[in-house]
Amino acid sequence: AVRSSWATLLSNCAVSSRQGGGEEEAKLQVLSALVELLNSQPYVNPDATFTALVAIATMCHGDKQLASLASDLGVQDVARSVSTAPQGQTAEGRRVMEAALDVLATLK
Repeated sequence: AVRSSWATLLSNCAVSSRQGGGEEEAKLQVLSALVELLNSQPYVNPDATFTALVAIATMCHGDKQLASLASDLGVQDVARSVSTAPQGQTAEGRRVMEAALDVLATLK
């Protein structure tokens, strides 16, 4: 429950940073927290992983500088790992896998 709540809070911050322009430092902190959430046991809570991936794609869409920072933080490696995990064979896992593929497409 804590992972899901944390992912939801960070997702709301990601959306807020997109809508209001947001300060670069705040965007970086949100992105860093999302990456940390993904790096720590991404398969424990598929909902939290999905929410974090969608938040990263939301933040990085159309923002080349933030997309570059996401790449530097290793988001692509985590997204690749999630997109090819055996957990992707379940209905819940497919949703996470598709979000991971969206992140990879956004960071190209």
